[in-house]
Amino acid sequence: MFGISVYTNDDFSLKTNMDYVESAAKLGYRHVFTSLHLPEVDFRAKWAEMEQLCRRVSELGMQLTADISPTTMKMVGASVHDLLPFRQLGIAALRIDYGFTSEEIAAMTGNGHQLGIVLNASTLKKAQLAELASLRAEFGSMGACHNFYPRSYTGLTYRQLAAQAGIFSEYGVKLSAFVPSQHGKRGPIYEGLPTMEAHRTMSPTVSAQYLLHAGLADTVYIGDAYASEEELRRLIGIDPDIVELELQLEDGITDEEWRILFSGVHRNRSDAPDYVIRSSESRNFARIGSPLAANRCKERTRYSVTIDNAGYKRYSGELQVCRADIPQDARVNVVGSVWGDSRELVDLITGGKKFVFKIYQ
Repeated sequence: MFGISVYTNDDFSLKTNMDYVESAAKLGYRHVFTSLHLPEVDFRAKWAEMEQLCRRVSELGMQLTADISPTTMKMVGASVHDLLPFRQLGIAALRIDYGFTSEEIAAMTGNGHQLGIVLNASTLKKAQLAELASLRAEFGSMGACHNFYPRSYTGLTYRQLAAQAGIFSEYGVKLSAFVPSQHGKRGPIYEGLPTMEAHRTMSPTVSAQYLLHAGLADTVYIGDAYASEEELRRLIGIDPDIVELELQLEDGITDEEWRILFSGVHRNRSDAPDYVIRSSESRNFARIGSPLAANRCKERTRYSVTIDNAGYKRYSGELQVCRADIPQDARVNVVGSVWGDSRELVDLITGGKKFVFKIYQ
C-alpha cells in the first residue's frame, strides 16, 4: 500500500540508505522503489553498493521495484529471456521504462522467477495494452507505476491520471504513483518528486490519501529521499478506507460537541446532497438527554464543520461538512473548519465514504 524510494547517487551513502530502509521496515513499510538508470549515476562504480542495498531490502521482507533500461540489463548479465540475475539480487519487480518492444515485455512477464513486470503507467496507451494482450502477456504478474516529475509544472493533472487509471482497470492492472516529501527533496532539482503536479507542495499524507480515495493508485511511494520520520509515521498510519480531515476548532467548543466530533468514525450518508457531507453516525455520538445549546450560529462557508443544536429538534447532534457557502441558521452551531491541505479531500467524500477528524497542527 505504501512505499519509500532510495537512490545510489553521490548524495546518498550506502549507510544512510541502509538506515532509511531499516527505519521504514520497522514502521511497517513493505515496498521500496529505486532507479537503476539515472543519467547522473555511474552504476558501474556504484554497483557493489546497489547489490548490498538490494539484498538488505529483501532480507527485511520488503519488495524492491527497480526501474531498468536495456543498458541496465546488459550490465547485470540478464536478458529478456533470462531475468534470473535480477531475482538473485533480491529484486521483486522490474519497472520497464523505455527501450523494450511489446514482444520483449510479453516475454518478460513469463520469466518463471516470480519477478513482477511493471509498466510505465504515465505513458502507456490503450493500444499498447491491447497489443500485449494479443501477445499473451501474463497480466497476473504485471503492474504499472507512474513517473515522478522533478521539474515544476511538468507533473500530471487529475484528468490525465484518471484517464490512465481507466485504461489499466480494464486489464485488472494495479497502479502505483509517487508523492513528494516536504522534508527531504532529492536533487539535482530539489523541487519534489510527485506524480501529480498539484501535490508538489502538499504533505505526503494528504497527497497519498488523494491518490487512494480518488481511485488513481493502489500503492503510493514517497518519491523523495529522505522523508522525515514524522512523514513516514503519518503516511503508514493512513487507513485506506477512511478519509482523514484536519480540523481547526472554533473557540469554546463544549464537551458534547467534542464528543460528537471525535467519538468515532463518521460516514457520509449515501443520499447526501452536493451542498454538505452528512454524518450518518453523529447523532448516535450525542448523549441522550443532553440537548445542545445554540452557540456560534454564524454564516457557514465552504469547509465549515457544523453540528445541529436543540433548535433542530430530531436532527440535534447531526454533524455536517459544508461543500458550499450556506447562510447562517440559529439551529446550527459552527464548530470548526477543515484546514490546510486536507481541504483537497473534502470533495472525495462521496456517499457512504468514511471520514474522521484530526486536530490541525
